[in-house]
Amino acid sequence: MTYSLIDILQVTVVSMGLVFVCLTGIMWMMQLTGKILSKDKPVVKESPSQTQTPEVAAPSLKGLALVEKDEFAKVAVLTALAFASKKESGKRFEVADVVKR
Repeated sequence: MTYSLIDILQVTVVSMGLVFVCLTGIMWMMQLTGKILSKDKPVVKESPSQTQTPEVAAPSLKGLALVEKDEFAKVAVLTALAFASKKESGKRFEVADVVKR
């Protein structure tokens, strides 16, 4: 049994179309799940006139309070611990202080 070039191209195009539709559906399901399960807070943009200088700003959080309130601080602490433990496995590391600059 021989296949013509047209038959081969039809199978290829249909297969690529099905893969595209499946991957697009998976992408939409992941985005929908992320929106449903996310705890994102609305982003408030401040105008330059509303921003305060560091001297006038409210006292910044430090230590464990900063890690609990700020997601980026938590990621920074975990990254620092992972980097420190990479070179010396078997040791116990402890975060002494967290300061946002």
